[in-house]
Formats: sequence, structure tokens, C-alpha cells
Amino acid sequence: MYAGVSQAYQVNESSPLHRAVEDNHAERVATLLNSGADVDDIMGDWAPLHRAAALGHVEIARILLEAGATVDIKGAAGWTPLHRAAKLGHENMTVLLIDRGADVQVEGIQGWTPLLRAAMAGQAATGRILIDAGADIHVSNSANHWTPLHWAAFSGSVALSEVLLSAGADVNANMDKTRTPLGLATHYGHDDLAALLRKSGGGDPND
Repeated sequence: MYAGVSQAYQVNESSPLHRAVEDNHAERVATLLNSGADVDDIMGDWAPLHRAAALGHVEIARILLEAGATVDIKGAAGWTPLHRAAKLGHENMTVLLIDRGADVQVEGIQGWTPLLRAAMAGQAATGRILIDAGADIHVSNSANHWTPLHWAAFSGSVALSEVLLSAGADVNANMDKTRTPLGLATHYGHDDLAALLRKSGGGDPND
């Protein structure tokens, strides 16, 4: 099982389709779908496509999508398959979902978009894919109003911060509210990133 997926992700033996997706067993998935299994069967926070996305099982995802899986299906927490693929750094899966019509601006709980989730996890590659596909670099979640650049600073991702700054991200976002990206990079000891943000004109109201 993918190391980044919690134990709550695991499925029980009563869900053959979910188990087949988890096992990356393409032939069994196809057989179950041809036998009438619900391609959008939700178990808690997971549909089969969520599981394929979280595990990076691209072939399985293609089978599910070709069988009519809802590309932006949401679980209990509001996450779509794209949220999961982007956060876990699955580049090919992220591209596939976008190519199949996934909404790069779709919001989960508290306004979290796939780009915000990718930035929180420091995923530069999937972050770039989302930005290239038109994801809003100025969006913020409702809990603390942090933008993708804030989350990139929180995670310490120099690579993603460079992508965001090149795309026009506001280096001093939230100067009048909470910590700026520079404030976060400094607070968490990301010295190289702090230097980049200072060079780009970043400041911190707490200095």
C-alpha cells in the first residue's frame, strides 16, 4: 500500500471493486464493472477513482473513467480524485484527470483546491501541472487565508515557490492579516526558501 495513505484508507473484503482497485488488478476491475459493479461506489470518503488516484494506478483510472466514473466525484471530506493525486505527487495521474475534464479549481472543505493541497505537501511537479492547466495561484483556504505560496513556504518547497513566483504569485500576500510566505519560511527554518522570498521582495509583518 502507498506509504502516504493512512490506515483509514484500507478497504474490507466486502467491496470487491475497491479491493481490486487497491490491488492494481486491471483485469479484475474490468470484469467487475462488466458484471454491473457501481463505478462510483462510495465508501466513506472514497470512490474507486479516489483510490486509483491516491495510489497512482493510471491504467485502473483509465478503465474506471472509460466505464463512466465521475471525474470530480467527492467523498465525505469534499476531496476529488484530483485533490488526492496532486497532493500525493502523482504526475501522470494528475495529467490524466485534467485531460478527462477534472476541474482544477474544484473546492473541498474550507475552500481547499488541488493546488493548495499540492502546495501543502510541497509537490512541485503536480503543482506546475495544475498551474499550467489554469489553476488560480492567488486562491486561499478559508481557515487561515493562506495562498499556494504560503503553503509552499510552509512545506519548504523551493521548486514550487519558484514556479509560483514566476507565475505572478504575491510574495507579500496576507501582510495585513497573518504570516506572509517569508514569515512562514523563516518560522519553519527553510533558510534557502527565505532567501529566495527576500530576493523576490518578500517581507514579514512580524519582523
